[in-house]
Amino acid sequence: MYADPKGSPLQHVSMRFRHDPLLAKGCADCSIGTGALTRIRQDVRLDVPPTAEEQQALMSVADRCPLRQVLRSSTVIDTHAVDLLAASIPA
Repeated sequence: MYADPKGSPLQHVSMRFRHDPLLAKGCADCSIGTGALTRIRQDVRLDVPPTAEEQQALMSVADRCPLRQVLRSSTVIDTHAVDLLAASIPA
């Protein structure tokens, strides 16, 4: 989507996310002082080596990936008991 209009030979990009729970007191670059937090590592793999300019542009695009946006947003979890025998779970 990004590489085609730019004439890049890039054909495949993959991203891997790794969840690393940690305590805030062990995190030197975290603004939270105490408690638990989550660190997500995002690895981007390209099928061709990019130039420095292409890499910077592609990392900017990776920062806007939908999964990353969801993970960076505040999350509300609503827990509901459901009838296990029901045919479907209501929306």
